[in-house]
Amino acid sequence: MTCRKLSRPTMSGLPCVRCIITDAPLYREQDAPFQLFSRRWQSMDIVDITEWASDEVRTIELTQVFLDEPVPYSVEVRRFVPAEGDMLEEKWSDGQVSKTHKIPPYGLADMKKTAQHMKRFLHDSIYMYILHTVGKVGSEELLWQTYLTAFQHSHEAPTEEERTLLDKCLFLWVACRKTSNPERICGADKLGVDPVEDPASPWFKHMPMPPVIIAQMECIIYTEILRPLSKAVLHRLQVLIKANKRTYWFTIYLTNFILLHSCSMLTRRDWEYARQMSLPTEFANPSSIKEHHLGAVKMLAHFHYINKGDLPFKSALTVNGLYEVSRDAGLSPSQSEFVRQTALMVKEKETMMREVRDAGNLGHDLYWISQLYEDKWKPSQTA
Repeated sequence: MTCRKLSRPTMSGLPCVRCIITDAPLYREQDAPFQLFSRRWQSMDIVDITEWASDEVRTIELTQVFLDEPVPYSVEVRRFVPAEGDMLEEKWSDGQVSKTHKIPPYGLADMKKTAQHMKRFLHDSIYMYILHTVGKVGSEELLWQTYLTAFQHSHEAPTEEERTLLDKCLFLWVACRKTSNPERICGADKLGVDPVEDPASPWFKHMPMPPVIIAQMECIIYTEILRPLSKAVLHRLQVLIKANKRTYWFTIYLTNFILLHSCSMLTRRDWEYARQMSLPTEFANPSSIKEHHLGAVKMLAHFHYINKGDLPFKSALTVNGLYEVSRDAGLSPSQSEFVRQTALMVKEKETMMREVRDAGNLGHDLYWISQLYEDKWKPSQTA
């Protein structure tokens, strides 16, 4: 697939990268929930707690701390009999001293029931997550405009293949945010949890979600959402690439942008969690982050290959170049204007993007997406 017509594309400048795109990890893979939360689960299989301290089922509302406005959902929980290895407090560090906050032993009452609810909730919350993540005050305009365009295109793209790919890609993006960021209790029933009073804590002025529920949620999200969705996204992306249609370029670009920016977000969050827990490593999950970065390199290699030497966003800086890009990619007037605005923003941030890459700032919002616009792309630093 090319964005502009070339009689025989020359790719001599593209580095040799082993890039089977369906092998590219799109999230931070784990074999089992983080063992600090609980050692009950040694795989991501959905297995309910069996030893309960009470028959009472309570309904609580949860939301994620990083969202600038709550996006709440409800779950049913029960008080359980603690087992060895269950984490019954939240932990963080202020940079010098490790601190804790006690949490009562509550877990999900029915994990399979919760899984069905979570799939509906996360898919239905795509726009709210975009709005309260990349749409909040102070966010990069490039991020906001691209995510908004991707969300619109997931409903308005001319083919079902394109709509489905972007819908699943955004669903996957939300699921990655769900499993990588801390949560808090936000409803009327607080389970007796007191608010955290330490400004250094991620839960400052909030009530943390019980840690064993975090482990249960990891089982649910990985087994029911991340793993099947990742396979579906990669398969559908490969189908569009192999179709070799220039009109698919716009959808492929948006998909790559979202997946690469998600890599930055996951990298940053994993680094933050390592600091929160005073871990000696740079990342909380170093091997998983490394694999995720290699997946990002594969995505970039494919994107630059399908451009076949063309530089759509550089071409879009001129009237004639924008006309050719729009004609060859079959862009609508609004899509053409989006490409032009993107080209201008990338040009404006050219120096910053280069500095971020040169510094190896792997978790910066621009680190991975900036490589979509490079003239002579070569893989940058990974973990």
